[in-house]
Amino acid sequence: PATAFADNFGDQQKLDSNLNGSLDIENEADVSGIRYALFQKEPSTVRVVIDLKHAMNYTAYNDGSNRVIVDLASKDSVNTTPDATLPDGSQPDDTQTSPVNSKGKKVVVIDAGHGAKDSGAVGISRKNYEKTFNLAMALKVESILKQNPKLEVVLTRSDDTFLELKQRVKVAENLKANVFVSIHANSSGSSASNGTETYYQRSASKAFANVMHKYFAPATGLTDRGIRYGNFHVIRETTMPAVLLEVGYLSNAKEEATLFDEDFQNRVAQGIADGITEYLDVK
Repeated sequence: PATAFADNFGDQQKLDSNLNGSLDIENEADVSGIRYALFQKEPSTVRVVIDLKHAMNYTAYNDGSNRVIVDLASKDSVNTTPDATLPDGSQPDDTQTSPVNSKGKKVVVIDAGHGAKDSGAVGISRKNYEKTFNLAMALKVESILKQNPKLEVVLTRSDDTFLELKQRVKVAENLKANVFVSIHANSSGSSASNGTETYYQRSASKAFANVMHKYFAPATGLTDRGIRYGNFHVIRETTMPAVLLEVGYLSNAKEEATLFDEDFQNRVAQGIADGITEYLDVK
């Protein structure tokens, strides 16, 4: 099926900073919900999220008449075949076979989502930005992991810098990283939305997602929204096990305050670090 989003903003040059909402979905086999909100002010941009009931491929394009068409491919076309299998049909244990770099260390790349002109989601208070939260978390995780002599830790950004998605992928690929973790905060058209999610895209990343979520979700103390398939560029185009973590919702007043609490950030950073070290077997 194809879903079309009409341009209802007329000739407005700037979008209302309070713009957010959701579309009613009924009797749809593939889509459970559609929500939208202001993504950033400069340039004015709206983020539309399509919540799927199962893993699907998609293509998105502008049809030339002020509509964006999202064409959802059949779920049967999604590649769920393991990257490799052993003679007995089981998958290899990456934690035992992961190579090390020239220094004899395993390489971890931590990606703080968004940055600079790309602020990401904006808190319901209109004071806090996702890019700030993501960077704070990445720096805390780096600080913890750098204490492990068996690891080399690299950040895609260590300050308020803008990087294209492909540049983030390139950092990990050039380093031949063992794992890639992208940190984000979520947003929804509903202020009631809440909780923590772990996303993977490739089947080879599912085992990593399972281990990460085991530590990450309890560390937040928020509603556990589970491990989900997500077709995000940075976890799709990387070739090592990769996950994208949505820590909590900035569009929820209570969670926004929690996300910017120092003790909370420290606790969650430790959970993320514990998941990485267990998966790489470097505890």
